[in-house]
Amino acid sequence: MRLFSLLFISLLFLFACNPQKQTQQEQAESIPDDPDTVAVSPEPAAQPAKQIYRVETPFGFSSAESFDKFGLVVMGQNIFDATATFTVTTADGTELYREEFPTTDLIDPSFLGDRDTPPTDKERKAYLVKRLKEFFGESNFSQPAIGPQDEFDASRSDKAIWDEIAADPQSAGFYFLIGDEAAKEIVFSKRQGKVVVLRTW
Repeated sequence: MRLFSLLFISLLFLFACNPQKQTQQEQAESIPDDPDTVAVSPEPAAQPAKQIYRVETPFGFSSAESFDKFGLVVMGQNIFDATATFTVTTADGTELYREEFPTTDLIDPSFLGDRDTPPTDKERKAYLVKRLKEFFGESNFSQPAIGPQDEFDASRSDKAIWDEIAADPQSAGFYFLIGDEAAKEIVFSKRQGKVVVLRTW
């Protein structure tokens, strides 16, 4: 009987000092009540954009005495996830115009046509490359900006700008299209000393 009592007391002592239970309690207490203080693994750093495409072409735009530089640079991870930056810069490095847009804005909805299936990535890439290469096509430049057969359209142009450019036989224009609804022609206004939109379509 005495031996049984000693065994029972020993078992109670072991349960009271159970190291596993103590460890679990310490782990529970190590988790803060405030979730904001819980350490979170940092997200992977974003990959830096790389230059996918670049082209420059000279054109007598703001002055008949020197050429301005028309540039188009595409930066991103791939041609479908990239930003195109169109700039016009003078010979001395002064930036006259800048416009940025996603490269996918160059995809004209008419490219899809009446296809039963959407174009493949290979076809879309080929189309985008073609649009980029044609951005500074010769037919997009004009001098004078307003030809003798052009007529003023109040829904597309500002009358004051139109009259100024029409009176300047040395004026030069550049036409470009983004998507199917953002076509515009820009010119340099000598009166305002900056690039302005001559007309939109």
